[in-house]
Amino acid sequence: MTAGQIDPARLDGEALRRWYLRSPADIEQERRASAARRYESFFGGAGERTQTTSARDSQPGGADPHRGARQARADDLHQDQLAAAAPR
Repeated sequence: MTAGQIDPARLDGEALRRWYLRSPADIEQERRASAARRYESFFGGAGERTQTTSARDSQPGGADPHRGARQARADDLHQDQLAAAAPR
């Protein structure tokens, strides 16, 4: 199983019962959280992005004038990935 997923074969008793009785909202929340973790592990978290940006901005030559547009595209991609992961 991929990281973060629970293998129901390894559960027993009350833990197995709770896993099977999760509500659809709980399952969707887990899926969205998992998608967000995968996105952040691939593209880096906000903290990493802020540190990189701060270091670049403090160097001679200043900030990247296209950073805002690239960030907006990354945010749009993230939203598209979350929408694609949602059940239909």
